[in-house]
Order: sequence, then C-alpha cells, then structure tokens
Amino acid sequence: MEMDSVAATINTGDLAPWDEIKAQYPEEWVVLVGIDWSNMTVDAGVVFAHSPDKKTAYALAKGLRKCAILWTGEIRPPTPWVLQNVAR
Repeated sequence: MEMDSVAATINTGDLAPWDEIKAQYPEEWVVLVGIDWSNMTVDAGVVFAHSPDKKTAYALAKGLRKCAILWTGEIRPPTPWVLQNVAR
C-alpha cells in the first residue's frame, strides 16, 4: 500500500469507548471496525487504523467491508471563503 509521508498506524486492538478513542487519538482520522452504535451515535469501536491525514485514513480503510472513518477533533464550521464559493 503506497502512502504519502504522513504517519499512519494499523492496530488490531480491543473494543474501546468513543471518548477514550478521542482522547488517545486527538485531532486524527480513525478507521473503526466492530462498532457499537446507538441512536446514530458511535458508542465504542475497535480502532483498525488512524492518521492525521484524511486521504491516508481512507486508503487504509480500502477493502474493509464494514467500517467507519471518523474525525476525533472539533468540527469547525466552513470559512466565509468556502461559503462564498459554494454559493456560486
């Protein structure tokens, strides 16, 4: 698998609560498998891989049948520049 120079790690860990995953991998994209869901919210999962780079996380998840790729950091609203260019 060809990756950019961005660090990425593949794990085969245990089921962990979402809050613990966010604390362990702050501001990163995580690829979760074996996910526990309730009310459309992730309660827990097994971290298959993680990376600060979104494209790398998606590349690591390629070929997985069931997974979720989630951002552990704060979700920021779009900047005014993005909103202006989308409205065109």
